[in-house]
This record gives sequence, structure tokens and C-alpha cells, in this order.
Amino acid sequence: MPDLNRSWKNLTEKLDKNNKILGLLGLAAKAGDIIFGTENIINLIRANKINFRSGLVLIANNTAERTKREICIIAKEFNVPCAGIEVSTEELGHRTGAKGSAAAVAVKNKNLTSALKKLI
Repeated sequence: MPDLNRSWKNLTEKLDKNNKILGLLGLAAKAGDIIFGTENIINLIRANKINFRSGLVLIANNTAERTKREICIIAKEFNVPCAGIEVSTEELGHRTGAKGSAAAVAVKNKNLTSALKKLI
């Protein structure tokens, strides 16, 4: 029989972590330090507006594989951290102020990026 206490603890830790990530993304959105849209993110990485020291790309868990691959290849090429998070595109968009769902967001605030990296 599975250890229900351990399973419950893992679930609550995961939810707590996701809420912290979404809270920091909400702060980034309020500060105007968040970028939406695959093409916008890719173009800003290429223009060095999102970089290793002050940027981070986060991708929702139900984003299309092709989109994930496209963003992560460019991010890796320019040494920008790229990570998946356990949040749907709908929730990511809602919690960051997008006008709909958001497959990926980029954070361009050094301090918020640092805090997010610790959670991921």
C-alpha cells in the first residue's frame, strides 16, 4: 500500500512551490518585467534584451512540444535559462495578466529571475 502521508506531503509541496512561482510571476507582471508570446521572447533573446544574467524563460506544462523545443533551442543558444513549470497555459496567462493563455513567459528582472531560479 502506498504511503499516503508521503504522497500528500509531496503534493502539498508541489502546490506550494507552484504558488510561489506564480506569485513571483505576478510581481514581475505588475512591474512590467514580463514578456509574453513565443515570437516576442525569441526576438528579445536574439536582441540580447533577455540574457543569462537578468532573464529566464518559463514554459507551461501543456505547451505544444514544437513550441517548447523552438524556445528552448534559441534560449540555449544564447545561454538564457529555460525551464518548464507545472502550470497550465491558461493559469499562466491568467496569473501574469495575459489577455488569454500564455504558453511561455520571459522574466527580465534580475532579482525576480534570481528568486525564480531558486524555486525551479
